[in-house]
This record gives sequence, structure tokens and C-alpha cells, in this order.
Amino acid sequence: MNYAVWDGFFEVCGFLGVALYLGAYAGLQFGLLRGSRYPYTVLNLSAAVLVLISLIASFNLWSAIIQISWIIISIVGLTRTYLLWRKTRFNNEEKELLTRKFPELSAMNARRFLDTGTWRDVGAGHVLATEGKVIGKLYYLATGKANASINGHLIGNCANGEFVGEVTCFTGAPASATLTTVGPSRVFEADAEKLRALAAAEAELGLCMQQCLMRDTSAKLVAANANITSLREAAIV
Repeated sequence: MNYAVWDGFFEVCGFLGVALYLGAYAGLQFGLLRGSRYPYTVLNLSAAVLVLISLIASFNLWSAIIQISWIIISIVGLTRTYLLWRKTRFNNEEKELLTRKFPELSAMNARRFLDTGTWRDVGAGHVLATEGKVIGKLYYLATGKANASINGHLIGNCANGEFVGEVTCFTGAPASATLTTVGPSRVFEADAEKLRALAAAEAELGLCMQQCLMRDTSAKLVAANANITSLREAAIV
């Protein structure tokens, strides 16, 4: 009877191990899990442990070697992820930028993004973009304001909490307007070339960044259209 119970236990362990292996891989392929996150690694570690336990009933050396190797690799991966997480610390202005603009980014990816740029204090009259010229930067106005002009005519402005150059940083196209700070401003400036290299190396991160920037651009277009409509209505009245 005891043998039957233990045989049943080992069978259940084997079944659960296989189920976790397949579930983790399916979750990765269907986009439900991410290979760089804890859940995927933990599922694989648990699967390897369960399958290794099941091998007690019917030992196979090569299968055991695979499971032990999988366990070691998973533990190393979890340790690496934890150490990287511990290194990820954000100051208040970084947290504000990430909360406003990139809430979807993981802590590690957020740090990768922030490492492409620096924070600067600039005075009034600082040119962030020149009409017809490649910017080569992505700017974020943490505080302050910048006027936008075309051919010397004021067409609008960018206030704190907005990006400058989000449309051109991935395309390398020239700026459509000149943007100049109105007063003292605090800006985060990221190198466009580094952003493009990061997006190419980390496809998931690159897609997330572009989606977030597109969302910011869409909000600007909605605001601009609303402003144009208001001006037209005022002119009619």
C-alpha cells in the first residue's frame, strides 16, 4: 500500500512538473509572461524540482542532469534579477517622469532608459530644437516652459511634464518647429542615437517606449486641435 501511495505521489509530481514547464513556455509565447521577470523563472524552477522528484520512482541519469542544470540556472537567474533590482533606485524627479510617461516600464527597463540621458538646468532662451534641423535628443520638461515657433511666428508652447522631440527621436527627421525655453527650466535630455540602439537591442523595451511617446504625441495633437477650434470659433464670433 505504501509503495502505491509513493508511486502515486511521484506520478503527480511528474505531471505537475510537465504542466508547469508547458504552462511557462506557453505563457511566454502568448505574451502572458516575460522571460526577464520572476514568475517565468520561478515556474521553470518549480517544474524542474517536481520532475526531479518524480525521477526517484524511475531514475534516469540524463533526465536528472537536465533537471539539476535547470535548477542551477534558474537559481542563478533569480539571484541576478534580484541583484539588478536592488541596484534600481530612482530619485523623486525620475519617479515623477516614469509615473507620468512610462508607467508600464519595469524598474530595470526604466533604469536602462534613464541611463541614456542626463538632467540639466537651463535658462531662458535655451534652444531645445531648431526648425529644419535634426534634434538628436529627446527632451522632457520637468519644470518650465518652451515656446514653439515656425518662421519666427509663435504657434504654441510646451509646458512642464511634456516631451520635446518625441516624434523625431526614432525617425531622425528634422524638427518641424523651433522650441525655446521661456524661463529657467529643468530638463531631462536623452541621446536619440542611444535610444535607438537601446530599442534595437531590447525589442520589448523599444516597443514600450515608442507606444508611450506616441501616446504623448496624440495628447498634444488633441490639445492642438482643440486650440485651433477655439480660435476659429472666437474668430467667427
